[in-house]
Amino acid sequence: MKTRASKESRQRAPDSGEQSVEARVYAIIRQVPRGRVVTYGQVAMLADMPRNARQVARLLRFCDPKARVPWYRVLGKHGPRSAHISVPEPEHAQEQRQRLEREGVRFTASDTVRLTEYGWLPSE
Repeated sequence: MKTRASKESRQRAPDSGEQSVEARVYAIIRQVPRGRVVTYGQVAMLADMPRNARQVARLLRFCDPKARVPWYRVLGKHGPRSAHISVPEPEHAQEQRQRLEREGVRFTASDTVRLTEYGWLPSE
């Protein structure tokens, strides 16, 4: 029988030599190459915090611009093979789309991105 780890045991303490959740998330997103995208859920899985896509979104929403994190390469999942812009503020959503398009990412007629074409996996 599986048991769930306590919240305290799942979190990594930054002063114990391990990276904080924020540092892990930002490090993963910095690895995403130009012209590629990931989903919030994928970042959460890679950061060893499955089922926490909303936490990833929250971290990016309040990310300090000086952190130089390519936040615009992270999209919301939209079905098994596509993703979409899920930024609530229209001006930021427009900026995200423009940045991705400048990197060569193309949107479908339904404003989604094909993960089969533009999705990133860490092994790439």
